[in-house]
Amino acid sequence: MTQSKQSALPAGFRLDDYTIVRELSAGGFSLVYLALDHHDRKFAIKEYLPLDMTCRQPGGEVTIIDELDREAFRIGLKCFFEEARVLAGIRHPNIVRVVNFSGPITRCTW
Repeated sequence: MTQSKQSALPAGFRLDDYTIVRELSAGGFSLVYLALDHHDRKFAIKEYLPLDMTCRQPGGEVTIIDELDREAFRIGLKCFFEEARVLAGIRHPNIVRVVNFSGPITRCTW
């Protein structure tokens, strides 16, 4: 089975009710995508994907490369959720509004 480190989801990939349009940015711990819902509304989707700990399987599934990193991954994911929870409570015109977060994915309106 072929694996690729830190590979972005491809354009056209369906993620729940969203379709990935393109990757917007990538960092050491996450990827951000432009996506559209079924009403063609724009969303930014942030995916928790630590560069050194994970790889993407064909079909989009993310796995932890080394079992020794599982706890560090879990702690990072907890921090990712905390950030999403804080952002979900903020209403400001210069900050994207978090509308949903689940698993290692956060969805924000544009």
